Amino acid sequence: MTDPSMQGTPSGTLAERYSLAEIDATCRKATRGAGYPWGLAEEAGKAARWLAARGLPGPEALAGLLTENDGRAYADMQPVHTASGWQAASGRLCPIMAGAALEDRALDLVTDARVYASNLSWPLLLLPFLAQAARLANVGLATGWQDLEVLINPAGIGLNGPRERCLTAHTSRIDIQTADATPCPIPSSALGCPVPAPAWQILDRFSARTYVPASAASRLAGAGAGIHDSD
Repeated sequence: MTDPSMQGTPSGTLAERYSLAEIDATCRKATRGAGYPWGLAEEAGKAARWLAARGLPGPEALAGLLTENDGRAYADMQPVHTASGWQAASGRLCPIMAGAALEDRALDLVTDARVYASNLSWPLLLLPFLAQAARLANVGLATGWQDLEVLINPAGIGLNGPRERCLTAHTSRIDIQTADATPCPIPSSALGCPVPAPAWQILDRFSARTYVPASAASRLAGAGAGIHDSD
């Protein structure tokens, strides 16, 4: 189904509705096609799905991130924990890598009242990891960028401010602090959501990199009918 008036779709942009399973699988393959390890690719798929289930533009943000990072060295994007917070070894910090690292250290949020991340790309993609960290540590968290405020607790996540800030491509600094967060949680849905065609096409192009082209040798070995097909 194609409907340019779906909620969350930019005016004048065609979008098609995809199931959450399709979003997860396509985003996972796209991230792997962009050169990420399978483990992080799986995390990216789950993050995009989590956001999409809440009507947030996770697939669009991931398409932007993969385009931005295409060809960059893995070591340039991964987080380094310093006295001044999380930052990339060189250039912009990847939110998937940063999110996975923060989730692994979720219990540190109980004792560390504030965490910083510098020079972060596509901050929306960090939120699913923070929601999981809040559940694991059983704490409330507050964060945000520009004029968008995000409140998270083990029960859910709420946003205060303009939704267009969800597709912010870069923030020079993001603060994550423990707080008595009592958001009005965004409800989740299992019905899927629309994804604008340009973003889905980007994800499809990255996904295609995971496909192994057929060769004459593979066909002769049994992958297909072979060079001489009698039909």
